[in-house]
Amino acid sequence: MSVIDDILRFFGLLGDDPNVQTIAPIVNVKILDSVALTGVDKGTTLTLDALATQAGAPDSTALQNLRSMSSSLVFGWAFVSVTMSDINALIARATAADATYEAPKFDHYFEVVCPVGFDTDSLVSALDAWTDVIEYSYTVSPASDPAVTGTGNPLFKNGQQGYLSAAPDGIDAPAAWSKNADGTGLSVIDIEQGWFLAHQDLPQTIKLLEGTNQSDSFPHGAAVLGEMVGIDNTVGMVGIAPQATAQVISH
Repeated sequence: MSVIDDILRFFGLLGDDPNVQTIAPIVNVKILDSVALTGVDKGTTLTLDALATQAGAPDSTALQNLRSMSSSLVFGWAFVSVTMSDINALIARATAADATYEAPKFDHYFEVVCPVGFDTDSLVSALDAWTDVIEYSYTVSPASDPAVTGTGNPLFKNGQQGYLSAAPDGIDAPAAWSKNADGTGLSVIDIEQGWFLAHQDLPQTIKLLEGTNQSDSFPHGAAVLGEMVGIDNTVGMVGIAPQATAQVISH
């Protein structure tokens, strides 16, 4: 649990919403091209023993070490939003554009989603030691949010949102507002990792369309939403398009 989680829970601002999660560590795994896998497609998952069976891998010290690390190790196909048919179509297009292109075996890329706090370095070492099945593995570095620099009273009227001012300092949002271009009738979807959606300066109608609202990213996500759709309520800031409808997707 992060320090941000502790603070939010102390003030009663973070509950047990299943859509609010911290980032789970992920290990990416490339199976050797020489391994004969079958039936891999969107949504495919393989347990450690199922992978060993498909790979025809004999029992070994490396396999036993992996079993001892986690009895529930699951390999999920890495490409969650496309099918193998989609990938084959893309390969065909790439080959048509460049006859020298040699596609890797995309059905040999997997990921292991680990529990929060899991020692992924030890898992990577154990996977890489399984040399008759694994080509390589590595821990996925979590994406980092840009730093948020805030002030105690960032009111637009006090000049704290210079990017809304007239050129050359900003985009002159008030000129658009004067022509009724305030976001009315428009929809915005923000793709980040997490947002503090209960912030008093944000619309309380924002919905999480997909993914998990990751609490470590609350400051950045809330700042981005505020810049776009912060409501015009004389509290804090005001968004560029305060009347727009906003939804969010966590990536």
